[in-house]
Amino acid sequence: MDRWPTPLTLNCTEHMSAAAAEARPLPLQAPAAVWKPKRTPWLIAITVTLATFMEVLDTSIANVALPHIAGGLGASQDEATWVLTSVVSK
Repeated sequence: MDRWPTPLTLNCTEHMSAAAAEARPLPLQAPAAVWKPKRTPWLIAITVTLATFMEVLDTSIANVALPHIAGGLGASQDEATWVLTSVVSK
């Protein structure tokens, strides 16, 4: 003969409907600490921008110097383009 569980042994979450379990208020929790990055996002943005600027500047200098490089080596414009390709792809 089974008996109904007494209130002392009753586990509320096992016998509670899903809607009633969701309606139950959650226990109070301490507010989570606000996450802050170790480095400022501006430092990262400035670093990436500076690196991009330096790459563009390097390519521009190589393009301007390309006729001089070709003349000094006695190479055609097509052959000097390989120099530019090697400088840019480093």
